[in-house]
Amino acid sequence: MSQDDLLQSSGLIGDQPTKDDYLGFQPYVLAVAAFLTDAGTIPPLTLSVEREWGSGKSSFLKQLKEELSKQRNPFFSVSFNPWRYSENEALWAAFAIEFERQNMIKRNGGKKQNLDLSKSTMESSYAMCLKPYFQ
Repeated sequence: MSQDDLLQSSGLIGDQPTKDDYLGFQPYVLAVAAFLTDAGTIPPLTLSVEREWGSGKSSFLKQLKEELSKQRNPFFSVSFNPWRYSENEALWAAFAIEFERQNMIKRNGGKKQNLDLSKSTMESSYAMCLKPYFQ
């Protein structure tokens, strides 16, 4: 029996993010997915999910990511935990590095080995990713 099955059968709710909708997020997941995939929604776009600690934000995002993966042209999403960084510059740099690391894994067919994370590769890759937004 899995941990989720055990928790569900006990009537308790676990503190691990899940794709299973124990908290009734489906209408919100579908509404946000519809907004994000609508032709009238123009990127770049930032989505902020704000609630109290332990209220299911990570589960909501996991369910949204799952819903978006069902699209004809699946989205590329980046998972990033900002709580580890206290300085704005460190936060931005860490996000940029994580964005590129996950982007490289996707381009490498999901394989994490043999990734070139050198400074020159990262800088040229950022320039290519961000160029359309600054022209």
